[in-house]
This record gives sequence, structure tokens and C-alpha cells, in this order.
Amino acid sequence: MISADIGRPISKLRLGLNIPDLDDLIGSAIKQRESATRQVQSESGRWYALHVHPFIPAENNVQGLLLVFVDIHESKKLQERTVARAEQSESIVLALLESAAQAILAVDKEGRIKLANATAERMFGYSRDELLGDRIESLIPERLRAQHVQHRESWFAQPHNRTMGIGLELAGLRKDGSEFPVEAGLSSITADGKSSASPSFPILRNERRMSRPFPVTRISWLPK
Repeated sequence: MISADIGRPISKLRLGLNIPDLDDLIGSAIKQRESATRQVQSESGRWYALHVHPFIPAENNVQGLLLVFVDIHESKKLQERTVARAEQSESIVLALLESAAQAILAVDKEGRIKLANATAERMFGYSRDELLGDRIESLIPERLRAQHVQHRESWFAQPHNRTMGIGLELAGLRKDGSEFPVEAGLSSITADGKSSASPSFPILRNERRMSRPFPVTRISWLPK
């Protein structure tokens, strides 16, 4: 800006920034009488945080606006790199889950299935669309469902690693109505920086062992 710019409408100034809705942003700050913040990018590609503050003197009327530009380019780029790394890590984890020889089903505290891999589809005979949103108890014989709900609720109250169902009958139920015996183990994993007291996700995993004539299933619980 130069001294000759003083007194000119801000919309007439060449700021070197890409703010196509600047007039709307200013109008909103005046009308709402509240500060507004927007991330904007310069024509050279550098990022800034634009803070628009209405100037309200003793008369309680908006007499003007204070526009503050804060250089956030380095923090913005760091954030983008962090997000990219997180997305890459997530993609790797999902690829590992998808290619696992075990059937993996993630469910929430209410028992709704939130994730299913290809092996789970083949094992239970359902498509992924059929599994997602359904309850984990639909994959358990009806005679065992009430007991399973009690065990699930008890585990979510105090998530911890342990073997599941010692001395109990455990079985899986396929879409065609056939049953198969399972082994189960529970493990707690904290995700997204949340503690194990947060709602958790269980993971149901099937393992085929050469020494057994039937699939052996493991159940793990993964907190959100």
C-alpha cells in the first residue's frame, strides 16, 4: 500500500491476496458487529490469517474496521504435511486390514458394525454393505445373543485385554444359517488420542489354522 491509498475503498486496493468475498466478509462483520477470521492466500501462494475487527467506540456504532494479516504460511504447510502423513498411515493400516487373512469387523459401543474387510465378507457370507450398520449379534447364533450383549456392555465399561469366553460356547453364524465354532480374545487399543474410557470398537478376527478342521475366530475390541 502507498499513502495515496488512504481514503480509497478497500475493494479498490490491490492487496495481492485472493479474497473474492472480501466485501461480503466486511459487510458481515459490520452487520453482526463481531470479529471474523479467514485463511487467505496471496497471489504468490503464501498463506495468511485475515482477522476483521469492527471498530466500535463509545457511541456503540461501528465506525470502521481493523484488518489484520498474520503470516501463517509455515504452520499451514506443517499442518498439510501432518495431515498427509496421517492419511498415508491410515491408508497403510486400512490396506493391511483389507488384505488380512483374518476376518476383521469393527463395531461401536452399541454393537453396530463400522468396518468390515474382504475376509469378513467371505467368512460370514454377507456383502460389506449388508454388514456395515448391522449389529455384531447378527453374526452370533440367537441362543447366544443375549449373553453376548451382556459381555459386550461389561467389556465397554472397563476395556482391557483378556481372553474371551473361557469355558463358554462360542460360535459364529453365517448368512446361510450355518454355524462354526470360534475362539475369542479381547484387546483394548486407544485411537485418535482418546483414552480407553472412550466408546470403543471391537474387532472380530477369524484365523484359519491347519491343525483345525474349522475356522478359529478371535474378537478384539478397539476403542475409538
